[in-house]
Amino acid sequence: MGAVRRARWLAVLAGIVCCSIGAPAAGTEAAPGPQHRIEPGDTIEVRLWNEADNVKEFVVAADGSVQYPLIGTVILKGLTADEAANRLTEQLKTHIKEPIVTVTLKASARALEKRVHALGEVSKPGSYAYTDGMRVIDLLSLAGGVTQNAEARNSILNRDGKSTPLDLRKMLGEGDMSQNLALNPDDVLVVPGRGGMGDGIVVTILGQVNRPGTHPLPSGAKVSDAMVAANGLAPTAAGRKATITRAGLSAPLDLDAILNKGDLSGSIALQDGDLIFVPEARNEVTLLGQFQKPGLFNFRDGDTILTAVTLGGGPTPKADASCAVLKRGGKEIPIDLDAMLNRAEMKDDQPLQNGDVLYIPEGTQVYVFGAVGRPGPVTYKRQGTLMDVLVAAGGPLPNANLAKVGVVRETDGKSEAIPLKIVAAQGQAGEPIRFDFRQGDVLYIPAKGRRFDWRDVIGTLYQIRILGSTADWLLR
Repeated sequence: MGAVRRARWLAVLAGIVCCSIGAPAAGTEAAPGPQHRIEPGDTIEVRLWNEADNVKEFVVAADGSVQYPLIGTVILKGLTADEAANRLTEQLKTHIKEPIVTVTLKASARALEKRVHALGEVSKPGSYAYTDGMRVIDLLSLAGGVTQNAEARNSILNRDGKSTPLDLRKMLGEGDMSQNLALNPDDVLVVPGRGGMGDGIVVTILGQVNRPGTHPLPSGAKVSDAMVAANGLAPTAAGRKATITRAGLSAPLDLDAILNKGDLSGSIALQDGDLIFVPEARNEVTLLGQFQKPGLFNFRDGDTILTAVTLGGGPTPKADASCAVLKRGGKEIPIDLDAMLNRAEMKDDQPLQNGDVLYIPEGTQVYVFGAVGRPGPVTYKRQGTLMDVLVAAGGPLPNANLAKVGVVRETDGKSEAIPLKIVAAQGQAGEPIRFDFRQGDVLYIPAKGRRFDWRDVIGTLYQIRILGSTADWLLR
């Protein structure tokens, strides 16, 4: 069975299995059905069955798009999973032969959007699913109650940027249910520790920091002080895209400039109840072709093409790094990685963007036979010379007849011999000897003192090709 047919059967089988085991058990909430329309915030899984292990998970962006390798931005908003699979299939056809794509909804934004949060001195700080009619006592129960270090009487309920003081000691110790307020989605319950507040303020820092949660700070503290309390940004942080919320209003906050560039103009004074959120950097670059480790990689804001090459382990020996291509937003940008890596010429280096695809092609395969040190296939690169090919094949032997060197090329099923005037060219000053090699060319260097006829060479090479093709067929 061919690879494409096998992929089709796997995709069909997966659908049958999902239908068999996907029904929700009694008492559980049913997952969105097949007619669910994709919307921003949904989490989807895209599987390309033509390639093993090619499964990618995406969170649909605010504009309803995802960034898929090879094709870039694809708008999926308003489509069912099947319709999204069809759209991806059509757009991948220009890059992959007969692509087979399935799309699965992993999580609906509607199911994820209603959350409440318990932070600070609770046993299990974190986010919890909101249910209608939920109150403070319900959230505390989910969070495992307050810790022994809790200053429960100074607790705070943050809602839409406004802070409401709560005396949880009265509620828990004296049964005062006036403190048991009804909750709304996105409410944040903050329970400070003993000695935490004093005359200072409490700031909540969520997202990609090393110590998320509530942090008591002295009055007059600034953003930079809050980040010290949070032990800095996590490696996955998108520092330039942070936000600060105060009194129901959110504003952008460039933590990268404050922490990494020394620009303290954005390190404003904080107020009690401020909320700083640091999102995850969803920056991905796909490395294809002749990389040591091709695949999908995350990168940080400010990382460049050279960083991506490092993530991929560098080019393989077969790579033609001078002909690399950066695919971005439907455009193909030539990138000379050979100049970057071997000559420190950085004109093509540039910051990466989410969804970039960097491709390194394989160099032209040339076969070298005859009086050379290592006969066999070598890689010819676009900027290479004839001498590069000879050196890659171990160089000419002492008995090499350089006056009779030639290339055998097959065109439309017919072989022709192209003599190369190496000896004459070596006697002239000027540029290195260049020849426009093509895929499958055979460079032949005969030995001195042997009878030589190009027709015999072509016949011998034809038999070698037949044997090589037969061996390849038997090994499949």
